[in-house]
Amino acid sequence: MLAWVSFCAGAASEMLYPVFPTFVTQTLGAPASVLGLIEGVAEGTASIGKAISGRLADRFRRRPMIAGGYAISAIAKPLIGLAHSWPLALVGRFVDRVGKGTRDAPRDAVLAADTSRETRGRGFGFQRALDTAGAVVGR
Repeated sequence: MLAWVSFCAGAASEMLYPVFPTFVTQTLGAPASVLGLIEGVAEGTASIGKAISGRLADRFRRRPMIAGGYAISAIAKPLIGLAHSWPLALVGRFVDRVGKGTRDAPRDAVLAADTSRETRGRGFGFQRALDTAGAVVGR
C-alpha cells in the first residue's frame, strides 16, 4: 500500500516541480535568487523534518505520521498553484516539504518492521520502484 501511495505522490510532485521554476520566475516575476531561496528553504525543511520525524517514529505510532505527511503534501500542491506572489509559493513549497519530512522516516521504519529480514530489500526496492515509476508518469 505504501508503495502505491508513493507512486501517486511521486506522480503529483513531478507534474508540479518541473514547471515550478518557470512559474516563480516568469509568472510571479521573482528573480532567480528568490527561486534559490525557496528551494533552499524547501530542501532544508525536508532534511530537518526527516531527522525529527525519525526520532518521533521510534517513540510514537508511525502510521498516523505517514498519513499526515502525505496529506500535508497533498494540501500544499494546490496552494502552490493558487499562489499570486512568490511568498505564497514559498509557503506552499515549505508546507509540501514539511509533509515529506514528516512521512519519509516513519514510512521507512514501517517498511523495515513489516518485512522479514529475508525480504526487506525486496520491500524497499518495490517501494522505491513504484515511487520512481510515479515520477516517470508525472513527467
